[in-house]
Amino acid sequence: MSFRRIVNGQDVFNNINANSVDANAVSANIINATDIYADVGFDTFVAVAQSSNNAAYSTNGITWTTTSLPSTGYQRKVIYGDTKFISPGDDTVAYSTDGAFWQDVAISQPPGIGSTTWGAPAYGNEKFVSLAVDSINDSLPAYAAYSTDALSWTISTTPGYATSLAYGNGVFVAVNGELFEQSTFTAYSTDAITWTANTMPQNAEWAAITHNGNIFVAVGGGLYSDGYAAQSTDGITWTSSSLPVPGSGYASWVSVAHGGDAWVAMAGGYDSLTLAAYSTDGITWTQTTMPASALWQSVTYGDGTFAAVAYNSTTAAYSTNGITWTQTTLSASSGWTSVTYAKRILSTKINDLL
Repeated sequence: MSFRRIVNGQDVFNNINANSVDANAVSANIINATDIYADVGFDTFVAVAQSSNNAAYSTNGITWTTTSLPSTGYQRKVIYGDTKFISPGDDTVAYSTDGAFWQDVAISQPPGIGSTTWGAPAYGNEKFVSLAVDSINDSLPAYAAYSTDALSWTISTTPGYATSLAYGNGVFVAVNGELFEQSTFTAYSTDAITWTANTMPQNAEWAAITHNGNIFVAVGGGLYSDGYAAQSTDGITWTSSSLPVPGSGYASWVSVAHGGDAWVAMAGGYDSLTLAAYSTDGITWTQTTMPASALWQSVTYGDGTFAAVAYNSTTAAYSTNGITWTQTTLSASSGWTSVTYAKRILSTKINDLL
């Protein structure tokens, strides 16, 4: 918890740690303040499901509570940015400030398209961005939508369809990774308005991309083929490395996250798997084992915990190091496709408490 003093509408005193500063010293510093606020952090994991309106939230990534989205979405993903969770869906974007209570806002349809499935969200440079990941007419140009508040959206054109998006180092980067659709396509943009096509180092289903504050890492695979990871500092120039491959069956690397000192990648597909991998640098990967055979779809990190969810099940898992995993249970069986984390900061006026 920290304290802030607001005098005549100006924040003139902040970042006093309630656990390390004597209460008398705090009181002395806030005398004559107009308003006193305490900033309190809340850990929130949020998961969403495909082709349904199911969502779930958790304070620790272990115990989950089910809630509802106001609409369905075929390619549901969820992210957090600027005090809001967002989850794009079919013609709409759902948004929430706490992960429990959601509202919908419509996105104006691109020209010539009657309905659009929005997905691949990201936040950066004070913008929410979502990509049109599936439409009724794939011969039409590909589109992105961007917003500064998650409420009013503007359409832009991209050079190709993509299924995952990340922001870092001043650039949005999109990759394409639908099942059975291997591709080298990628695109980047500094403003989500003007996009430039680019090429990944391997032909693969590049299903996921993330940024850890220093580098981008993307993961992908293909039908009975090698698994790949790719790394880039600028989202433009890429190098590739290998991910583990199971001895049999179909596996595609579908999600990647970074937390602490580890990268974690998750394998999913049409076969139930226990395959995952971790890395300390995003380049060299070591295979590890999930606690249950499932259609693992998404992994995230927050507050010292990796959390993962699986499709068409109640199966979830958590880990403190990305190596040893413990199975847990989601609060409803659904087509869980995405999980994210946020530390929400709420400011509470506490004048009367001092």
